[in-house]
Amino acid sequence: MPTLVTLPLDYRGKEYCILVRINHVEDSTEFVVTVMNGELESMLFGSHFFKWQSGNMTMHTRPNEHIFAADLKQQIAKSLEEYIHSHPTNESIF
Repeated sequence: MPTLVTLPLDYRGKEYCILVRINHVEDSTEFVVTVMNGELESMLFGSHFFKWQSGNMTMHTRPNEHIFAADLKQQIAKSLEEYIHSHPTNESIF
């Protein structure tokens, strides 16, 4: 059963909120992210999926992705990793 959490996101010196659906699938954890800001959310179009597997975060990238969109995804990955590491037993995500 998926878990929903709300996490902070620091992007370009401003604080935003992301809604994250967390789903454990076999040997990985998948995250589907929605940024609670219309302009930033549109930058993620088609790239809302992140995956944590074997201690590494991966994300979907698009060809010719704008630098701001790539930076946004890096910041989202950072927020997700902080969440993962703040739950050392991983009970809430695994």
